[in-house]
Amino acid sequence: MRILLTMMLVCLCVYSKASAAAEDIHTFATEKQQQRFQYFTKNLRCPMCDNQNLEGSNSAISADLRDVLASMINDGKTDQQINEFMRTRYGDYIFYDPPMNRNTLWLWLVPLLLAVVAVLVLVRLVRKKGEPADASVSTEDRARARRLLDQETEQETE
Repeated sequence: MRILLTMMLVCLCVYSKASAAAEDIHTFATEKQQQRFQYFTKNLRCPMCDNQNLEGSNSAISADLRDVLASMINDGKTDQQINEFMRTRYGDYIFYDPPMNRNTLWLWLVPLLLAVVAVLVLVRLVRKKGEPADASVSTEDRARARRLLDQETEQETE
């Protein structure tokens, strides 16, 4: 029992030290600066991780970017200057909501084009379903089919 308690205590100590080391501590002069920092860490993507923001990532590059971000905010950089720094260094990929420009135009147009194609296909299917099934059969073909059916029924009755 003592061994189990000792192991639990060691694991707890190791876990608390690891989580404290992973936690970034940034101090800001005002609450507004703290809010800006939180906004950027939530809305900037980790360049190394798959679909994870800077706030939730434990990668080394995210920790470095949080440090850079905190120093830029403390130095009085504007949001535009911070965005431009991130864009020049990592491209538009770093933004969860990329701006519409020549490079990202396809990101905005492909969903729109897919929606238009889906609507066109749906309209075509609905129209086709509303047409009678024998609309493509000519009257001559119908008359011939009718004669063949009549002949077959006459042969069955004999």
